[in-house]
Amino acid sequence: MRDEDFYALVSCLHEGVADDTKWLGALDSLSDAFKGAAIYLGSTRRDGTFFELSGHRVDAQWSELVNGQLSGHEANPIFSTVSRTLRNDPIGTLMKPIVLSRVIDVEAYHASAIYDRAIAPAGHEYVLVTVLHADSSSALSLTLARPADSGDFNSDDERLAAAIGPHLLSVLRLRHQFALARSSSLLLDRFDRAVLLLSASGHVVGGNVRAQQLLDKKDGLSVSNGDLKAATPADSQRLRQAILETDRAARGASLQPRATLRLPRTSGDSDLIVRASPVAPSVSTTFGVGELVTVALFIHDPDEDAPVIEDMLSDAFGLSHAEAAVAARIWEGDSVADAAGSLSISPNTVKSHLKVVFEKTGVDRQAGLVRKIAMLLAATGRE
Repeated sequence: MRDEDFYALVSCLHEGVADDTKWLGALDSLSDAFKGAAIYLGSTRRDGTFFELSGHRVDAQWSELVNGQLSGHEANPIFSTVSRTLRNDPIGTLMKPIVLSRVIDVEAYHASAIYDRAIAPAGHEYVLVTVLHADSSSALSLTLARPADSGDFNSDDERLAAAIGPHLLSVLRLRHQFALARSSSLLLDRFDRAVLLLSASGHVVGGNVRAQQLLDKKDGLSVSNGDLKAATPADSQRLRQAILETDRAARGASLQPRATLRLPRTSGDSDLIVRASPVAPSVSTTFGVGELVTVALFIHDPDEDAPVIEDMLSDAFGLSHAEAAVAARIWEGDSVADAAGSLSISPNTVKSHLKVVFEKTGVDRQAGLVRKIAMLLAATGRE
């Protein structure tokens, strides 16, 4: 490929960071550069137990097969071969294209389930794999497949794959960051208080407008080199410990809030109230790149308008709107029947919501729930 064509391809990839239409166009250009090869971008665990694969210029059914029934190493000698190569030479394998026909027995390849059920039916024969990134547990790869009449991948294809690999990895990381930012702006900005999303390392990965406004003041909370800091080293250490405990809870599949902190402000204004809650792995990495979000910080400024109690209960305990409404009525002293009348629902529905509320708050009766709410309001400076 001529230098100017290569630079144009790199430019196309970067133009696709924030524009899905341009991204698909860039993948078309990448495919054209490899004689119309189908493109598979995917992350796989090194032990072959998990795939996340995206295909381009290939029918979705073949991608689904590879992701599902054919994801194991026994059915897929392509990735078992790559995994073995990674084990033997992890450093030397990165960004070094592997032409499959040179490293695998052709008869074994043709007899494999992946070839019989996905590659051959899709009209493909030859395969080239480039490992873009790998760590101890997973690998991110670019796999190209094309039909027999296009000929096997040659040294020119290898040079192009090696040259474009670092640019492709960079763009995938940028697309991950952009997708996260876009999701944050759509979802988190609906909150009427500051919300920050953090990784286990304490890095600020996302947040809403209210959070950014609060951080810009650098009064009680600020960001330094991506890390969240409090006003003093001691407070920063308390905050760091809360983040670590909450991360452990998230990775242990617990969604119970782990900590509520008061953070003093240098201005002398009322302390910030910070509640750390685990985040279910829905905001995750894309193709194995980017930092996994495991902690959400809900930040309350007592000097601003106090949120309604239903919102506080929802934030603190992960309650749905209906569950928080029932919990608020019990806090106000209502019986089950009174709460049913106030909320225009049946007593049985109130009992069903209460059962879930008890599970989420870690109590087993209404008196325990009232004490739990009282402790929460005391921690946030409310009577």
